[in-house]
This record gives sequence, C-alpha cells and structure tokens, in this order.
Amino acid sequence: ETTDEALEARKLFYEGAARAEDDPWAARKSFEEAFRRWRVILDKYPMMVDDQTAFVVADYILAYRRVLNQLDEPFDLSKFILRDLVEKSNNQEQ
Repeated sequence: ETTDEALEARKLFYEGAARAEDDPWAARKSFEEAFRRWRVILDKYPMMVDDQTAFVVADYILAYRRVLNQLDEPFDLSKFILRDLVEKSNNQEQ
C-alpha cells in the first residue's frame, strides 16, 4: 500500500476522478495507467484482492466506467486488466 507504485496509482486515480467531468479523455488515460499499475501490485501481492484496498479500487473502476459512458465507449469486462478484482467484488455483493 505504501510502495511507490501504489502511491503513484492512487495519484493517478485522484487525477482521473478530478478530470472526469471537464476532460474525460485525460481522465480515461489517468485511470487506465492507474489500473496498469494496480495490476502489477496485485500480481505481486495477490492477497490484496481481499483487502479493503481492493474495494477502493473498485470504486475507481465505477468512476472509469462513467467516463467511458461519457465518451460513448463500452466497458468490456472480458478485456479489462483488473477483471478478477471486478468479478470478486461482484461476487461479494451478491
């Protein structure tokens, strides 16, 4: 959680969320880079998928999906880099 990679990913999430309304293209880019960084983190520390941190990331995935909606672009879960996290989150909600 306190690694440079995690701190940078959180910064990118914040930037994406801040830009979502005014510049959805930039927001999309920030979110996608943050997701790439989280993929590295989760591959290195798979137990974090069960951690509270994973739920925070899931909230940013929802924000990303809203950005895609603004851009009239679909969200393809089958190709999403954090698909496992989304599926785990969806299973825990049911």
